[in-house]
Amino acid sequence: MAEIRMIRLVCPLCVKEGKTEPVETSTDSAWLPALLEKYVPEIKRKEGFISLNEAIAKAPQFEALVDTSGRRREAKVLCFDHSNGMRAAKIWTTKYSAVLEMRARAAANLAAKRAEEQAERERNAFDSIGSILSGKQAAAVSESQGAEPEEDDASAEARTEQEVVQRKLAADAEARGKADGDGKKVKGGRSRQPYNRASSRREAAAARD
Repeated sequence: MAEIRMIRLVCPLCVKEGKTEPVETSTDSAWLPALLEKYVPEIKRKEGFISLNEAIAKAPQFEALVDTSGRRREAKVLCFDHSNGMRAAKIWTTKYSAVLEMRARAAANLAAKRAEEQAERERNAFDSIGSILSGKQAAAVSESQGAEPEEDDASAEARTEQEVVQRKLAADAEARGKADGDGKKVKGGRSRQPYNRASSRREAAAARD
């Protein structure tokens, strides 16, 4: 439904007639000339209606119905009576309330489009950062699986002490083996250990006692 509200209308054609005071008018009783050709319905174009720009091209005095601000050009709102005169001249006009409704819909659509574009950019940024983090996490897991676990100080000290003990046991075993080998070398069925006669006599006397 078209928005209907009250405005203080200053019709440019009324001003030309000397009526310069604003008139309280509903947007349903005010009319806006179609500035561009695209604002003229196709069926109305077939009936011979033209845009305000086309009217200006034929009669430059119609430029007075255009408000120009920089590069922005906008048709001025007309009162009901002068709108009827425009239509009689085959220049298409539309209810101002309908124009306001179309502008509101266009603004809402534009805002929704921009919001969706912003949301899409945010989703893409989120996914991109997530992918980067995921890649770094995978690399960290891969490195942790492929690398030897680091040895703490206590484990290193225990391993060193164990190696020292093992080397000492090995050295002792090697020394005992060498000593046993030297003492058990036999020549002619007897030990190479020299015979001590005095020691033998003492052993025999101890046995008799």
